[in-house]
Amino acid sequence: MKIIQSAVLLLALGAASSLALAQEDRGRFVAQMDIKTRQMNKCSDVARALEKIPMPVNVAHERVVASGRAVTANAAQTDPVFVAFEDSVKRMDGELRTCGAELFKDFTAFDDRVKPFLGGLMKQTTLTDADKKAVAQSVGNYQKAKADLQAAVQLLSKDIQMQSYVAKTLTEVYLNQKF
Repeated sequence: MKIIQSAVLLLALGAASSLALAQEDRGRFVAQMDIKTRQMNKCSDVARALEKIPMPVNVAHERVVASGRAVTANAAQTDPVFVAFEDSVKRMDGELRTCGAELFKDFTAFDDRVKPFLGGLMKQTTLTDADKKAVAQSVGNYQKAKADLQAAVQLLSKDIQMQSYVAKTLTEVYLNQKF
């Protein structure tokens, strides 16, 4: 009789620890999803800000003047508005590159785990309504951020004038990704 009671107790403890482990894993995965969501939102914000920078008048002429100035000391003076524009774009392009590199270093592996994670949650009967709501909100925010980042990158990549400044970042970091 004591052997049976011990076996039942061990099974109960195993089930309880398995449930606690599943809840901990679920919490950890949701926290990772929230981190990825914030990263995608940050990258989207930088891409949208880049796209909204007003292009100076006569940008083509100013680029020629700036490149001529780099070659000779006697070239015409570069417009300070153009210099400020280029500095802003280069700084933000660097931010966009860094943000994307950080996001995509493990994005595909993480994103490939989202569907199995949700499938596993659907099989669980121990989820409370609060847990379901929290997970649904995290997944919704994640999917929205993913779609927003994709739209921001597409919008920026269609800006012909901005392409000469950000094409390398877009091509190397964003356009070749699965998101």
